[in-house]
Amino acid sequence: MADFNATLTKALAQYIGDNMPTLQQVLDEWPTANIMMKLPAVSVTTLRSVMVPYQTARAVVGEVDLDENTASVLYQVGHHDATLQIDVWAKSKPERATLSDLLSDIINKDIIPAGLRLTLAGYENRVADVLITEKKYADGTSTAQTQEWRTIFTVVATCAAVRRSTEFVITSSETVFDTPKTIE
Repeated sequence: MADFNATLTKALAQYIGDNMPTLQQVLDEWPTANIMMKLPAVSVTTLRSVMVPYQTARAVVGEVDLDENTASVLYQVGHHDATLQIDVWAKSKPERATLSDLLSDIINKDIIPAGLRLTLAGYENRVADVLITEKKYADGTSTAQTQEWRTIFTVVATCAAVRRSTEFVITSSETVFDTPKTIE
């Protein structure tokens, strides 16, 4: 099974790229310092992730192999709480403002419930709830000199923590007994 953090970061970067067509580059990691980025761009990075365990729940998924009496079982063992950072990089302040507003709109598609419900295909099709919690502008002399204007979004995501294994299962079967003839 894929790593939750990597799957979440890649899925969120893919979602942003698909919904913000004016971006020249979408990264699922922090930009490398010695490579010039194509602006406008977005980077998505995981800052912190915690798996909170709880009582296991179990559900049989897929077909039961009657010859082996096994089935693939998906255990929900807790939930992940992740904090991510999304950086919007632009060539100018007006472009940064436009892109930042668009990012806010695509992540907060619905007012109730707020946030985004993102399906993680690489993580057993679990759904991650994604919500923007902070937005700040990284303005300063260094950004003015490099002409890279950046907005930093802090995002939280919650998703079920799952594990898959093959388990033996008890199956029911019909057994037919021949009734012996009685002697009279």
